[in-house]
Amino acid sequence: MTKKSFLDKMNSTTLLAIILIIANSIYFIEGIRTAPLIKNGEIGITFFPLFVSFLLFVTAGCLLYTGLREKTSTSFSLLKISKPMAIIVATLIYVAIFKKVGYLISSTLYIFGLMLLFDDQKDLKNKKILNIIYSIFYFT
Repeated sequence: MTKKSFLDKMNSTTLLAIILIIANSIYFIEGIRTAPLIKNGEIGITFFPLFVSFLLFVTAGCLLYTGLREKTSTSFSLLKISKPMAIIVATLIYVAIFKKVGYLISSTLYIFGLMLLFDDQKDLKNKKILNIIYSIFYFT
């Protein structure tokens, strides 16, 4: 009986778990660098996001374990996960530029990017107008 290597056990479940762990690790590190967890004996602003991030680590670990224990390797296409990967990449970019450019600019770019990803129509002019109107009302 031969043992399967990790790549032989790779399926969509394990791939998703690995992506979640990598993305969450970057988010967790940025969260720690943003503000202290406890400040002046009180819970800081990063406590809840880091707690949720910790819960995501536990969940992704369980998902990875479940994916590796599956008997069959499920075939999957990387084209099917291109949109979720784009959302993860957009979120990582948003977290990375948040401190450098500020809330207004980074959030506006992030929302605009998500609008582009989720809309099947490619009517860019209406999206720009909608994003500007949304930004003005939401951020003021």
